[in-house]
Amino acid sequence: PPGSAEWAAVACDLIDVRIEGGRFAEARALGEQVMAAAEADPALERYAWRARVHLSVLNLLGKGSSRFADVLPLLDDAIASFTRLDDARGLALTGVSKGQVLFGLGRFAESEHALRAAALHAQRAGDAALLLDARVQRAATTFYGMAPIDGAVSVMEELIETSRRAGSRMGEARAIGYLGRL
Repeated sequence: PPGSAEWAAVACDLIDVRIEGGRFAEARALGEQVMAAAEADPALERYAWRARVHLSVLNLLGKGSSRFADVLPLLDDAIASFTRLDDARGLALTGVSKGQVLFGLGRFAESEHALRAAALHAQRAGDAALLLDARVQRAATTFYGMAPIDGAVSVMEELIETSRRAGSRMGEARAIGYLGRL
């Protein structure tokens, strides 16, 4: 039922799906519903933070990298809250978002660090989709950053294996493309 923890968890996943599908107004409305439910029930705090993280990424779409730095304080606050709540999935989600933002700012080493942490949290949470997302994003950071070639090749080979296990042809194709260029 609306307002329950189960509803909030599914709603947060739907926010991400709506963003990926280009249904931004629906994503924003659902995020606001989750945050309102969390105001009424403090037990839903983790879901309010997840909604904030999703909406922070949505707010960046089409605004250019000049706005990326504006999101970092919110992501750092989310990381602190998820750490306090011992929410590995929230930490993974936020780590992926922070990695993307840092990548957009050209801060590749920091991006890679955030994405490594996100992958570890995704593994701890048992979330294969977030693990794959963290590794795909890390591959881009590694490819475009200053990683030594041997390390970059290892990252791509790891992503190929992870993508195949997950059945992600997109992740596999991206890693093979990066590997070929390396």
